[in-house]
Amino acid sequence: MKRSLRVGFWVLILSLGLGLRLQAQSAIQYSPAAESQFKQAVELFKSGQIEEAAQILGELAAAKPPHQRSSASLVLLAKAYYRLDRCQDAVRAAESLLKTFPKSRYVPYARYIVAGCYVKQGRNREAIPILAETVASTEDSALQRAAFRALVALVGRVEPAALQKIARRVRNDRAASYLELAEVEVALQRGALSEVIRRGQDLAENTDVDSVRKRAKELVAIARQLQRGNLRIGVILPLSGYYAEQGKSLLRGIEFALKRNKPEGLQLDLVVRDSESSLLRAIQAAQDMVVDDRIIGVIGELEGDKSIAIGAITSSHGLPLLVPASSLTGVASVGDYVFQLNADLERRGQVLADYAYNELGHRTFATLGPADEYGRQITDAFTERVDELGGSIVAQAWYYDSAQDLSRQFKVIRKLGFLRFIADTLKAADTTLVVVPKEKVEAVWKALNDTLKAKAKPGDPTNLVDDEDVPVLGIDAMFFPVYTEDIPYVASQFAFYNIRAHPLGGSYWYAPEELRKNSRYVDGLVFVSDWFLDESDPVYLKFRDDFRLVMHANPDRWAAYGYDAMSLFLKAIREGASTRDELKDSLEQMEHVPGIRGETTFKGSHRVNREVNILQFVGGKITRLK
Repeated sequence: MKRSLRVGFWVLILSLGLGLRLQAQSAIQYSPAAESQFKQAVELFKSGQIEEAAQILGELAAAKPPHQRSSASLVLLAKAYYRLDRCQDAVRAAESLLKTFPKSRYVPYARYIVAGCYVKQGRNREAIPILAETVASTEDSALQRAAFRALVALVGRVEPAALQKIARRVRNDRAASYLELAEVEVALQRGALSEVIRRGQDLAENTDVDSVRKRAKELVAIARQLQRGNLRIGVILPLSGYYAEQGKSLLRGIEFALKRNKPEGLQLDLVVRDSESSLLRAIQAAQDMVVDDRIIGVIGELEGDKSIAIGAITSSHGLPLLVPASSLTGVASVGDYVFQLNADLERRGQVLADYAYNELGHRTFATLGPADEYGRQITDAFTERVDELGGSIVAQAWYYDSAQDLSRQFKVIRKLGFLRFIADTLKAADTTLVVVPKEKVEAVWKALNDTLKAKAKPGDPTNLVDDEDVPVLGIDAMFFPVYTEDIPYVASQFAFYNIRAHPLGGSYWYAPEELRKNSRYVDGLVFVSDWFLDESDPVYLKFRDDFRLVMHANPDRWAAYGYDAMSLFLKAIREGASTRDELKDSLEQMEHVPGIRGETTFKGSHRVNREVNILQFVGGKITRLK
């Protein structure tokens, strides 16, 4: 700062020595004696006799009436006092110039002196707005350069929160533009490249100062070049602990995507952290990553609770997080920078209901699922959508812990299915009925059971619920959002209780071996899934073969998650994203992006992939319907 002041003021002194003149003012009189004394003072100043120069300059500045060297004397007097470390006197002289000659060409120099004095006195925050006004008001390029260098130096010493308060005190738009430009320069100096790009672009678009616009664009270009040579993607996965196998497979998919799809000439590194299957370790990894400005995006975690925790942290720092595996509803809602690669449970339930109603033509439905968060979330979404479409939920049943014995649940469903069939039959027979009275349905139900009981032989069922030989026809489709390990129990009991409904399922039905074992029970099953590896698709076959060759392993669903997640980041980077905000903006606009496990669409879906695979198991094979 001191060196900048010294250089700037020697430019001033030389200018004064060359005979700069004040603008004509009516109250100013020309004085030959003042001209002679001023030249003498300049020579004394240049020879280092500052005290002697100050004495003459003080007399010239105090002379009445003002003469042609009054303002020049004041500014050089202020400079002399500055050199003599008499900062209070220097400020008084400079402020006298500002007050007495507000239109003088020396006003910027006077401001510069005041700022220099404030710096000497440790009043950096007060000096900053004065320097910004100096840069904005001077036509002297040398002074402007010196003042701007000093402004950048001071801005670099002040905390961002304090700078915001200082900026609010700058009323002049030009000065405010230069102050913000100084902040961008400082950001570049400390390597905050994303900040430089974001703020530099905004400044270039909004300033009216041509020189500021030009420099802001230069800074953005410099930052982009540096950024693209230092980009990083963070990865937080369980590489040890309970989910280590899945985490390692997903990481292989990420690494393979980087090797296969990285844009030519781009330097992009992975920063991988092992969460050790621990929530605490995942949080610590996220906290480390948000402070590394080179990391513009993060992929992680596997489980919903961990994804929510790290998403809250990364989003609060404007760092995009792409959650590759969790389907828990609400993960993306924790922050505007959180994206969910898998459609959540709400979306899956809605899509399946839409397909069953609109494409398969079903109108009456029953559900049976686990009474946990997963089961309730997807079932609620399914049934609510059925209601919206005009369909009817005939029965809903739940089970806790084990699905080995679901006799109670299936018997309830059988009875409600029979009652629905009776109501539909009565309504078809009497078209004047809008709603069949419950009493009339119950009467028919009782009559049917009485007839069965009367004809029953010893040991035979005495009611329709227990007579599994009588099929239930009042339910078009039955939704089973069950886990893979429950498939053999649910499928066999579904067939045993003779409910002639089309089976529907969630993503845990994507278990080819289990489906083949139970094919006689659930042939024709339609289910939703976040992934589908089509082994007849040439694209998948090429992916599989290349993956084996490069990674020395077979790709599974987890590898597909990792591959697709990283490919989305690479697509955004290839299209120009090199900052956190640009990556976020690019992801938000993605629509129908093909991947190994399926398509991805974030556009218009609150950052949750809206694409869901509709699959069918028929004839021992799984095929994609949509």
